[in-house]
Amino acid sequence: MADIRTVVEDFRLDYEGLFNATELYRIIDQFFRERHYDKREATNQEHLKKDGSKYVEIELLPWKKYTEYLNSVVRIRWKMFDLREVEVKQHGRVVKLNKGRIQMIFTGFIITDYENKWEEGPLYYLVRVVYDKYVHREYREQHHQLLKDIITMLYDQIQAYLNLYKY
Repeated sequence: MADIRTVVEDFRLDYEGLFNATELYRIIDQFFRERHYDKREATNQEHLKKDGSKYVEIELLPWKKYTEYLNSVVRIRWKMFDLREVEVKQHGRVVKLNKGRIQMIFTGFIITDYENKWEEGPLYYLVRVVYDKYVHREYREQHHQLLKDIITMLYDQIQAYLNLYKY
């Protein structure tokens, strides 16, 4: 069975105001593409409310395979509440933007033995535990820090993008 360790848990970003949801999605997608992550979209739901606003929920699971033994996953739960499309005059042009509230929750995982190669018997399991505890420890800790840095960089980049529309 794969060993899943949570490195970053429920790192939260909240925003209310104007933004471009399509552009924000593109920024996240490009961020992970530049770092050679593969992306899986677990959830993409849109609900139209009676008052004309939308509720959108997206769950992204970008992942990267570092070795045959180690894998990292970033889970982004992205919810948009009371989402409306508005027209705003920006630099002399009328631009369509979204107005609403965003909530993003970032969680980072390191998964070891994700292919269950070390689960064939009790001896293999014992060797894996010793390997994880003594041999592979520094390497795993480096990837823990790398994953923390990646989530922090993404958080900062999204926050900087959203601050463009704040004023």
